[in-house]
Amino acid sequence: GAIAGDRDSAYRFKGGGQTAWSNDGLQAPREMSTEVWFRSDSDRGGVIVAYGDSRDTASEEVNYATYLGDDGRIRFGVQDFSRHVLTSSRSYNDGAWHHVVSTLDWATGQKLYVDGALVASDSTVKHGRDLKGFWRLGSESLAGWPDRPTSDGLNADIDEVATYQRALPASRIAAHFEAGTGGTGGANQFPTASFTSKTTD
Repeated sequence: GAIAGDRDSAYRFKGGGQTAWSNDGLQAPREMSTEVWFRSDSDRGGVIVAYGDSRDTASEEVNYATYLGDDGRIRFGVQDFSRHVLTSSRSYNDGAWHHVVSTLDWATGQKLYVDGALVASDSTVKHGRDLKGFWRLGSESLAGWPDRPTSDGLNADIDEVATYQRALPASRIAAHFEAGTGGTGGANQFPTASFTSKTTD
């Protein structure tokens, strides 16, 4: 796993048909955050975490998607009447663990944080669509999304996944990153969503 001293293991995805989904369907939150640690050296990209209308097969509609491009840059996309995608300025497919938080709220808009720091934002994007669905890890359809990677399935380890129906503040995100790397910014514990895994290859 990503956190030293934590006995919990990580999910390992091989870039094929592996996925994990939230056990309970829910109405898409208008304000949200996703928080994950991931590690990848892939140059084929893929989904880290996304919210779509299907549980264990590729969705026809995807509201939120945090994904890696072939170039190793992290994207966070929101769909309302069109697709809005933030992109990190640097690549993170270096085989090291990275902490990624995507947030959305009415007050401050769409934001992408990596390793405790804000790397991209758009204050004009306020919400996604009304959609009942599931959070999915490791694979989801990115059909129609900008800079769609070669593979929708990500070859990566993913750990410490959490979802929130609010936008985490920057101070809390920085504290979680510091705690995860052994600092003193907060308890070395993270709320973990309940996911079921599936392998199809």
